[in-house]
Amino acid sequence: MKLFHRGPRGVLLTESGDLLADYVRRAFGELSTGLYRLGQPRRRESLVVIVPRSFALRILAPRLGSFVREYPWIDLRIDTHRYYDELEQSQRDIAIRAGDGHWPDMRVERLTSDTFFPICAPSLRPPEAALAESWLRANILLHYSERRFWPLWLQTAGYDAEIGHNGPQFSETAFALTAAESGHGVAIARGPLVADALRSGRLVRPFAAEIVDGSGYFVVVRKNAPRNAMITAFTEWLIEQMADLQRAIETS
Repeated sequence: MKLFHRGPRGVLLTESGDLLADYVRRAFGELSTGLYRLGQPRRRESLVVIVPRSFALRILAPRLGSFVREYPWIDLRIDTHRYYDELEQSQRDIAIRAGDGHWPDMRVERLTSDTFFPICAPSLRPPEAALAESWLRANILLHYSERRFWPLWLQTAGYDAEIGHNGPQFSETAFALTAAESGHGVAIARGPLVADALRSGRLVRPFAAEIVDGSGYFVVVRKNAPRNAMITAFTEWLIEQMADLQRAIETS
């Protein structure tokens, strides 16, 4: 394709050459801006994330160092909660939510597809010859008060669902998991929240049976929020962390 004509008065661009020259000018402009920004000290920017308390304690807190090292220019602020705040009325940038992902007024990206299963401290692990139902009756069952998973799991596993109506109730999943790690009972756990404990041996799975309700963790952003580098960086980092946790669950 001919880009210019060489004539007696010099070089003249063809129509194609003129079109390409416009793109080249813009490309060099972008390159110049990028080189300039590389040479400037990067201004720290704040990213405020609303996070469920259990997620913050069990997943984010043990990993934040790697995010800070990778993105030192982001001033990450974690705002924990029990109930969903409305992003539209808040000063927060994004949220992490557990649920089915159906929030029509939001941009949603799935992080996990979760399974739920019993966990306990190694000291409580049932002997191989133990009858599962008898072992469950002999132990304290720990409950998350807002979602009673025990009756559903017992029914799924083929045991007496009535066993699952007894035992202390906790308003926060993290409290029930702490009690389980301390050897004070058996809890039903959402997989990602116990992946690290399973990998380190602080918790074990006494039974292989699990339940799936279609829920998981999601990154949620206001639909009209501008796409920016901070949200992208945090989301991509979080996806990597959750993939690592899933590998730990699969090998537990």
